[in-house]
Amino acid sequence: MHLPVVVLWGPRRSVRPAECNPAVRMIARAFDYLDVVQTPRKVHAIQGGINGGSEGGRVVPGKGKLWRMIRRAAFAIFILAALGGLVIMLWPEPARRSAAETEFQLLDGRKLALAELRGRPVLVAFWATSCKPCVEELPDLIKLYKELHPKGFELIAVAMPYDRPLDVQNFVRERSVPYPVALDVEGKVVRAFDGVPYVPMAFLISPEGKIVYQQTGRLDIPKARRIIEAGLPKK
Repeated sequence: MHLPVVVLWGPRRSVRPAECNPAVRMIARAFDYLDVVQTPRKVHAIQGGINGGSEGGRVVPGKGKLWRMIRRAAFAIFILAALGGLVIMLWPEPARRSAAETEFQLLDGRKLALAELRGRPVLVAFWATSCKPCVEELPDLIKLYKELHPKGFELIAVAMPYDRPLDVQNFVRERSVPYPVALDVEGKVVRAFDGVPYVPMAFLISPEGKIVYQQTGRLDIPKARRIIEAGLPKK
């Protein structure tokens, strides 16, 4: 996959803003970079409007140089942050690594150590009551759990630290969630899984305690099912 490189300066050949990449044009206009130009190999954003404009693909000098520098810096930071998030979302699945020996504090008051589940495939799903995709995938997770739990599969849903325990409890009760739900008020479980920047995020752990699949966003149920079934105890 190729990502566009956005720069502030370049050759003077230009095209009309309407002919540029829509995503680049939208971001540029959000920062008042009103004149957007691009060449066959580069994309250029040239500031217009405040204290200056553009003519024929070149910058018309104006006042307020410090202000323009600040806006350019903000624009660059925004682009880097956006691309950084995209890289995280598209990063390849990690190599097999051991899951941390963590302990879950379940809603019913019990404590469950991940080591106790050794010998069976385990899905650790991080979620939040305010997360729309988390709520949307709930029926799929419930169905997956009901079908495979009798065969040896385990699923633990971990509520994010910012979720109030009472909200989590009400959510689980109202939707009759059948699998164990854990609170993580102090963020210990999140840290054990190297931080969880987005939800939903799921980690599939093999019977040997290795993380064999990780996904950000709604779980790919067919793929997860294949991995889970391959790790179920043999009768």
